[in-house]
Amino acid sequence: MSNEIAKPVETGLVQTGPIEGFEGLTQEDFTTPRLKLVQRTSDEVGQNGIAPGDWFNEVTHDHYPGQEGVVVVPCKIDHYYVKWIPYDERSPGENGFRGIVEKSDPALKTAEAEARAKFGNMRYKNNMFTTDAETGEVCELQETYNLYALVVEEDGFTTPVMIPFKSVMTRGFRDMVGMLLGARRNLFQNKVRITTAKKDFPNGPSYIVKGVFEGGKSDAFIGEEDPLFEPAVSFFNQLKEGKGLTRDDGNVETPAQNTEAAEGDIPF
Repeated sequence: MSNEIAKPVETGLVQTGPIEGFEGLTQEDFTTPRLKLVQRTSDEVGQNGIAPGDWFNEVTHDHYPGQEGVVVVPCKIDHYYVKWIPYDERSPGENGFRGIVEKSDPALKTAEAEARAKFGNMRYKNNMFTTDAETGEVCELQETYNLYALVVEEDGFTTPVMIPFKSVMTRGFRDMVGMLLGARRNLFQNKVRITTAKKDFPNGPSYIVKGVFEGGKSDAFIGEEDPLFEPAVSFFNQLKEGKGLTRDDGNVETPAQNTEAAEGDIPF
């Protein structure tokens, strides 16, 4: 199979299969569902057979066993930081979310420089803080990656999702991105299976992720003749125009899963 790079083209609504009644709609007309990794403290555990380590679509309520994984076509990566009030400084029941910090924000560069000086290049990412300009509160900065992708169902239907990767998930995500870069083709021309695995950390067990080419590097290639090509390019183009983008609004698990200290000792 040729791995020739295809040029993005304009197509219609992201979908496959003979469904009707949604004519004229595009990605900007509905929210991109969040596909979350269910941790041991998640509310969904025990509901409809959902277990820690599974993937759960917060809109459709579909879930996928973590060990088997979910097959996706990645289309866009968004990288930013989230401001949180440290857990032990929050009021009872307080979420602690204080907003988004873009990578270009000078405050992030200042926080990074201070953390590097104090904790070194290997541990600084888990020890970055900034002061909220509005409240004066000292906030933690949590690195977050959002992967916008199409979930490929067994019947070939595709569902657009946003998958947040943070805390102990970021190492596996970076490894997956390195794998995709090595393929030297458009991001949306790959099929990837993302699985999860349980790992013990100082604060308790949590779940990490691993992404591999579905069927191997060659078979994972999506060429122009592939039925997935049109919906993948459509979603890519809509995201490129800013349609369907969403950010973490503070929806977060309880702090028991925030055990990134051991996993964070990596030079990234």
